[in-house]
Amino acid sequence: MLAACLRRTDGKFIYGLDDAYIHMSVAKNLAANGTWGVSAHEFSTPTSSLLWPLLLSPTYAVIGPWEPLSLVFNILCGTAMIALIWAILRDRGLRPWTGFGLLVSIAFVVPAIPVAFLGMEHLLQTCLNLGFVYVTCESLADGAPPSRCRWYMRAAIVLAPLVTMIRYEGLVLVAVASVLFWIRKRGGVALLVGLLGVLPIVVAGSIFRSKGWFFLPASVALKGNTPDFSSWVQTVKFFCTGQHLVRSPHLAVLLAAVPLLLWWRGGKMLSQSSSLMGVMFLLVALFQIQFGRVGEFFRYEAHLVCLGLVSAICLALEVPWRSLGWQRLTPWVRYCGLALGGLCFAVPLLGMGVFGNVRTPKASACVYQQQYQMARFLRHYYDHDSIAANDIGAIDYFTDVHCLDLAGLGNLQVARLKLAHQYGAKQMCSLARERKVKAIVVYSWWFSSIPPEWIKAGQWTIPENVICGGDTVAFYAAGPVQWHMLRRQLEEFSPRLPQGIKVVLEDQPPRLGKVGNSSCHSPSFTLFQP
Repeated sequence: MLAACLRRTDGKFIYGLDDAYIHMSVAKNLAANGTWGVSAHEFSTPTSSLLWPLLLSPTYAVIGPWEPLSLVFNILCGTAMIALIWAILRDRGLRPWTGFGLLVSIAFVVPAIPVAFLGMEHLLQTCLNLGFVYVTCESLADGAPPSRCRWYMRAAIVLAPLVTMIRYEGLVLVAVASVLFWIRKRGGVALLVGLLGVLPIVVAGSIFRSKGWFFLPASVALKGNTPDFSSWVQTVKFFCTGQHLVRSPHLAVLLAAVPLLLWWRGGKMLSQSSSLMGVMFLLVALFQIQFGRVGEFFRYEAHLVCLGLVSAICLALEVPWRSLGWQRLTPWVRYCGLALGGLCFAVPLLGMGVFGNVRTPKASACVYQQQYQMARFLRHYYDHDSIAANDIGAIDYFTDVHCLDLAGLGNLQVARLKLAHQYGAKQMCSLARERKVKAIVVYSWWFSSIPPEWIKAGQWTIPENVICGGDTVAFYAAGPVQWHMLRRQLEEFSPRLPQGIKVVLEDQPPRLGKVGNSSCHSPSFTLFQP
């Protein structure tokens, strides 16, 4: 996979998602000057993971920012995930060769390698969540030796704050575990797990508030799927929509298979480890599908797929298959039924693995052709100057610009305006003027309108976009004087761009009053890279 990515990026190691560089920027700034933020010049809360930047920053402090570090950490986390899954399956008496086949299949389906090449925290989240669920369920299961049960409860107490620190979605998992401990009359453990799970969020939120930001990170506040309770129609529509499952058939089959296996297995649902794992998976998955995010290169649901698969395997190993009456069916009905059920279960999951592995080199190429080239351009011409952008990861990591984040993750004023539904062209222009912004690099279609004072100088279009927010990024100047400079810089930089990028430059600045709409721009000409 690494070789396939490097072939598409001219030998430059690039992650397949710009968001990875947001975490890396926070870690870099934390190591260099103690600033928690995507920019070295201001505090911000752009990431929903507290733990990942804290893991990267000590190494950055010693050796400096080293881009492959996130991949190295992901390889270690993926290896730990596989070892943990094998430990769980071995406890169920699975044979080594069968276990080997299942481990390869799970790693492919999660999909572990594509998620590792995103350079983010999701494999560590998968490992921590699976470990937390396992020790919780083992400590609650009937028949466990008291000494082993106590060890598992201590492990659950230790893992609870790490689960919420790695991603804020872990709070749901901690809440479910606390409720289960309370139901099983272990109130002290329930209280400790709940309090320690909430503690990192409270501490971080207090720091964020002291800096003037929201209690939750901007990424959570701006991207969360919050319900609309303005009318009963909207409320019903919110809770009944199936759009997330349509986009995630791999989760849909697991949400169907686990309840079916729970029913076939029988017994008390809250007394056996495998049944408890299935229940925890169902509750957490349903909550994330309804209120969180899924899709987007499978990174958000990687931990759910892993937990769902492990739960399904553990339940399947304990189902009394012979007592279900299969033998009363004719052989061809049994075989056809098994084949059909296997296809319905396997095709969406295998499709997820195939799609992820095929898409990863293309995603790396897209980020290299777009965000990395934007960072090269800004570092060459605008380092230490004020610019505005709406995709800020690579820009802030590879440069030292004063960046106005028009999406709001790195700028408090923008975030507040967006949450108040008062954000538009007028506010964008006012903030840019206040910051003395010289150049603006944006996806034009992200905004309902572009400030008429901004003058378009050119645009870059990448081929075969699979991951970027848009295939075309536009360059605007804050005024006529800046336009001539930006236009010249774009033309000068064009020969340095990789092959395949389509460069369109404006021939002359538009007349005053005609600059807000791209259709009013004066004639432009196109440079095609050889």
